[in-house]
Amino acid sequence: MKKSYLNITLISATILVALISISCNSKNAKINKASEQYASALQDSLRNAQRSLDSCTNRIKILNDKINHQISNFSIVENPREVEGYYILNGWQKRYPPTSTGIIARISKNEQLELIAHLRGASFDQIIVSSAGKSVSSDRVPYDQALNYRLDGNTTVMFSGLKSDSITQFIADNELNNIEICFTNNGRQTGRTQLGPDYKKMILDTHKLSHNRKQLTKTENLSRLFQQKINILRAHIEK
Repeated sequence: MKKSYLNITLISATILVALISISCNSKNAKINKASEQYASALQDSLRNAQRSLDSCTNRIKILNDKINHQISNFSIVENPREVEGYYILNGWQKRYPPTSTGIIARISKNEQLELIAHLRGASFDQIIVSSAGKSVSSDRVPYDQALNYRLDGNTTVMFSGLKSDSITQFIADNELNNIEICFTNNGRQTGRTQLGPDYKKMILDTHKLSHNRKQLTKTENLSRLFQQKINILRAHIEK
């Protein structure tokens, strides 16, 4: 009876050890599989990040080539009356400050696209640009003798920011259409003019250069982020 009980005990212990071994092997297999999947996911992420970095590098080269070509058509003007220098299309530096009704585009050294609007014989604080049944407007810039100043009955206003960018984009999109500029003061129209072909070209060329420089900055920032991601992924893979 004792031998039978002992045999049963030994068999039970053997089965228990086998079950524990199977359980451990199963857990180890799951852990190994999870580790393999994690390692594979890291490698996939690394490849994707590297492809994105390569794309950014190629994009940066293309943009630099475009900018280097475009910038040769611009002059840098250092005016002691201005806070900082600016880029303006060749031939237009002698037409600035403006003396005739219209708008001139330039780019500040800190990459800000600026629109300088001028109206003879009246005041204004906003412009509305219209073409093909659509229109876009600038921000309102109140008279302050700085961004909005008057001299001899004429008014000059400098606009910048997102709305100014949208105006140059609008003009670029309607290059082949008639474009009209309406000057308003406190919402009341005080002047109106058509944008001539030379003004269109000047604004279009300035818009293209500004757009490409902004895209270059954006792409360079993305490139740095992808490089950081690659460095982090490589560090995890090498652990």
